[in-house]
Amino acid sequence: MLSPENDAKEVIRALLDEYEQFLSGSGKAEGTIEAYLRTVRHLIAWVAQLPDNEGQFHPQQLTKTAVELYLTYLEQESFSLNHRTRVKSTIKASSSWWLPLRPRPDTATPWVLPRP
Repeated sequence: MLSPENDAKEVIRALLDEYEQFLSGSGKAEGTIEAYLRTVRHLIAWVAQLPDNEGQFHPQQLTKTAVELYLTYLEQESFSLNHRTRVKSTIKASSSWWLPLRPRPDTATPWVLPRP
């Protein structure tokens, strides 16, 4: 039996695996797929660590406000304008996949990321 922390890792891994398959099917280059996955992983971790989210990730948390806060965070952390533009582009390009996501139908449990 998996611990809640390991179960959370597996859920996120499965979600990202599905996203990778979606990207692969869209004809994107391998380097683009890797960059998109890196960006999405960082975004998921950032959203989960927000105080109100208590280490949990819900796809519904990827709101316009959350994305704007994330981009502001990147700017405050001195990420280049070029990097922030790529991140924004990645998020926009991936939104068609992320927006329809809902919690798994077999449970009301949100997607949970373990705390570092």
